[in-house]
Amino acid sequence: MAVSAFGSDLYRTSELSGGSDLEWRSLEETSASAMTSALQNLQSDNSVLNEHGRTPLHEASAQGFYFLVELLLDHERANQWLNSEDNDGLTAYEHAQLALSETMLACHPEAENPFVLVPFIVKLPYYEQRRPYLRIHELLLNAGADTSLESARGLWLSRCSQSDQDVRRKVEEAADLYSTLTEVSLAVSREKQLKEMEEKVELLRELTQLMPTTTRPTADELEQQIKQLYREEGFEPPLR
Repeated sequence: MAVSAFGSDLYRTSELSGGSDLEWRSLEETSASAMTSALQNLQSDNSVLNEHGRTPLHEASAQGFYFLVELLLDHERANQWLNSEDNDGLTAYEHAQLALSETMLACHPEAENPFVLVPFIVKLPYYEQRRPYLRIHELLLNAGADTSLESARGLWLSRCSQSDQDVRRKVEEAADLYSTLTEVSLAVSREKQLKEMEEKVELLRELTQLMPTTTRPTADELEQQIKQLYREEGFEPPLR
């Protein structure tokens, strides 16, 4: 399917080069062409439902491939797919509000499984620069999508490992689920970055102590180096 093929191509390209607007645009054009061809040969809705009961509109919305969502909404079966529910009871709009390709850390803040975490990190620049979910929300709303989020909230609360009760309360009450989840995901990401910075600083302190006294920086010089490291990563240096 064009949706999964684009996801795989996006990962490979991002892994090799980090990705760029030119590369992404080329992949999008190839994927759109493949989707157009697939839709021309579409026999029935059942032929495109995957094992999760999702239509291509579900999948494109869930993965944040806005250019495919736009193409799918122009298809003659768009009205049948727009508010259809998958096996979890979610519509395409609800998947786009969950936006797990961008907000995974909000759901699983302690994720360490490389098969999950690495693809998320590798492809994240595409989502940060494209901001595709905002476009998808607009496309689906303009097409008349049902904006109910009850199933999406329920699924998130039942399957996500996020244990922070304040975060879970925010999800329960959120009118704009996407904004809430992106805010939480960003906060989790910054916490991880800060922890990595603290570990890097601790290592620097240990290595400094191993240096010969003739080349070892003074205490003041070391503190200045550490402050600079924090500032380069966008953090306020801690007071000592």
